[in-house]
Amino acid sequence: MRLTSSSAWVRGVLEMFAAEGIDVAALFEEAGLDRSALDDAAGRFDIDDVSRLWELAVARSGKATLVSRRRWPTPTASSASSATS
Repeated sequence: MRLTSSSAWVRGVLEMFAAEGIDVAALFEEAGLDRSALDDAAGRFDIDDVSRLWELAVARSGKATLVSRRRWPTPTASSASSATS
């Protein structure tokens, strides 16, 4: 079973990163991820990749509490994770 996050949820997180001044294109490049999944309504990101994006964003910002003051998207049961083969 593989846990994933929806592309819509990841887009929301990336928008918050951008609002904090983080270059999200560079973030994706550093993480080695394909941004095209963001444009796919059914796109999914492995939860480990999402965690990696978050860790890189914290490192780039120098803020351990990155976006903690902001309201961030709460994944729903259908969008937060899914079991895939």
